[in-house]
Amino acid sequence: MSVRIYAKLQTPTIELKVAAKDAAGTKDTILVGFKRYEVPAAQAKLLSLQELLGSIQSESIQDSQALDAFVKAEIIYIKQAKLDLEEEGKVRELIIQDSRTTKPIAGLWDDSDGALDVLTNLYLASSPYRLALILASQKALFNSDYSDGEIKN
Repeated sequence: MSVRIYAKLQTPTIELKVAAKDAAGTKDTILVGFKRYEVPAAQAKLLSLQELLGSIQSESIQDSQALDAFVKAEIIYIKQAKLDLEEEGKVRELIIQDSRTTKPIAGLWDDSDGALDVLTNLYLASSPYRLALILASQKALFNSDYSDGEIKN
């Protein structure tokens, strides 16, 4: 029997609200579960993320894909995703309460792992969500919010 003990604020996952806003001012939020690490591992991951962010300034597609892969690997689940689903020319709203328990959708995903993959790719392909996910992954690793030129905890 394996037993582990965690400090209340050091569970293996952390759920963050990810708020995105487009240029027109339209807002949306999703809840995203990120992996959480103990300090030495978190520092190493944060260093990797900072290196990727630094290399992005060259705007190479390869660097951008590496950053997306990094963020994607840190995401465990997505909750409360509000989407538009088009079937046979008709659009309807689709709400994914939790990617871990969502049902298969023919032509999109067969299981919860497929749902997470599709949703993560969808959000990383959207500029407003992509930036919000990158910032949230940094916040999950650093356990702080860096905004307005100062660190907030």
